[in-house]
Amino acid sequence: MNNKNNATKKSLPEKIVDKVLFKISATMNYPWWFNNLHINILYRLFGFQHFDQWWVMKQTIGNDARSDRDLHYRLIPLLKYVQIKELNSVFELGGAWGNMAKTMYDAGFTGQYSIRDLPIVEKLQDYYLSGKISHDDIEYPDLFYAGFSLSEMSLKDRKRYESKIDKAKYVFIYYQAQYHEINNVKYFTELTQNIHKTWIHQHKEYCTNILIGIKASN
Repeated sequence: MNNKNNATKKSLPEKIVDKVLFKISATMNYPWWFNNLHINILYRLFGFQHFDQWWVMKQTIGNDARSDRDLHYRLIPLLKYVQIKELNSVFELGGAWGNMAKTMYDAGFTGQYSIRDLPIVEKLQDYYLSGKISHDDIEYPDLFYAGFSLSEMSLKDRKRYESKIDKAKYVFIYYQAQYHEINNVKYFTELTQNIHKTWIHQHKEYCTNILIGIKASN
């Protein structure tokens, strides 16, 4: 098991850009042309390494502001390690109304996408995604994704998904440092110590932590 911490490596320009992007993305109704403009300028200006991948996927996604926002904040940190089109299966825990799944499909994903959520929320996902996804179990997913879902479960409920995290080829988890009485930093630190993967810990502004896991090659 390897643990890496990239939290201290972010340059001042990157921090500034992160703050700007966060402020803009906090409003769902910003115009698509402004979104294209500011992303294009900022990424080219500072030479961010994932601009090319982002731009290719952006052409596919088009001007869907919600998918575009998720692409900026949910997929870009993963692009260094994963090619979306090469994934065969994704298991998402807590998919809300299904926008991450939509963004993945828009970005070129063609495999099996399963979301596990509350039954009433799964009905919403089925309606929004028009039957593209399932709610079946995937024992060995290529990607296990949890955006502020696993971190908001009880410790008992989290145990149900730890084996799936272990079996997944890639793991991508967003979490807040504290959830009620649960210290999530402690929980996820201990989780990475018990599951054999290369783990990358990242901290972003506004109390957001990212945990990326990569299964060792056989």
